Amino acid sequence: MGYQLLSNGLAVPRYNSTDGYAFHPNEYVYAEAAEGAPVMCGPPAQPADPFPGESSSGSSEGQWVCIYSPTYDRDWHNDVLCTNGTESHRPYLREWDSFITQDEIMESAQEYERYLNSQ
Repeated sequence: MGYQLLSNGLAVPRYNSTDGYAFHPNEYVYAEAAEGAPVMCGPPAQPADPFPGESSSGSSEGQWVCIYSPTYDRDWHNDVLCTNGTESHRPYLREWDSFITQDEIMESAQEYERYLNSQ
């Protein structure tokens, strides 16, 4: 439930080691979920999918999905987060490119997503 709230911009990660409390085992996962999610005061414009990356038939279980998730670290190459529901990582895309637009990184992210799902 917390992950869904964070990823939809309805909450911010709090009460963890970043604000003086004990380390939480899911602290890094929650921080990544909140990255790039605009904080909203009301409900999201579209209903949130409770099981991202999975269809209602369950046929896409374990499928990799790559989304734009800026890191704000001035390195555009890692502004994509890929997840299959149990694992997530940030690929380093378009190493050869010195400046990357969001459209370009998402084009490479879609290619990488197809590669991951072909394995």
